[in-house]
Amino acid sequence: DNYVQSIGNLKLKTNHLAFNQIKNTETKADTFWFFNSAKSKMKITFDKLPEWINVSEADFVIKPKSEKYVIITYFGNKRNDWGLIFDKIHLKTNDVTLKEKTFFVSAQIDEDFSLLSKETLSDAPQISVDNTDYNFGEVREGSSVKHDFIISNKGKSDLILRKIQASCGCTTLQTPTNVIKPGESIAITAYFMTSGRQGEQHKTISIITNDPAKPFIMLNIIGNILPF
Repeated sequence: DNYVQSIGNLKLKTNHLAFNQIKNTETKADTFWFFNSAKSKMKITFDKLPEWINVSEADFVIKPKSEKYVIITYFGNKRNDWGLIFDKIHLKTNDVTLKEKTFFVSAQIDEDFSLLSKETLSDAPQISVDNTDYNFGEVREGSSVKHDFIISNKGKSDLILRKIQASCGCTTLQTPTNVIKPGESIAITAYFMTSGRQGEQHKTISIITNDPAKPFIMLNIIGNILPF
């Protein structure tokens, strides 16, 4: 009853191992369980694992009607990315029903500011946004909505925009640089394509920075799309 996910004759307790928050200096490990519901042995091989994910056994056999677990380790210092990230893990098996199988591993990679000295913190960058919300009012379907979000650095060292990501493919972004010098500003230009959309809209843009006080900010684009 604990194995609620089925991929052919292989059953899983979950098809998504969530490590949740991991600092970029941190390593975490968790168990991942398998159950072979077939009447014959099942050979499982982890295929092309990324360098930031390790398993205790990458190649093993599960007896019929038996369970098996591996320990999956996630290396935050090897991921070289930020925010919520998903990896698809591929398995090769001899299952007659479905030979190739997948499940997901996710982690929220956050920057570790805990080792910074008081002097470094006092000289840290400080992000400022002219307005985190933009309401475009009412437009007809098919229109292109454009807006510049002004990002400023009011701190004493370079502000690095680690990652800028829109919530959907309908919003594209243009950024002149990912490094803002102290006292300077840039415009992040957002283009929201309204084709195929109607009614009230709320799209977001997430920004991850090296500002210890505000490592994450969210920008919002809202409005109403009228039928063409």
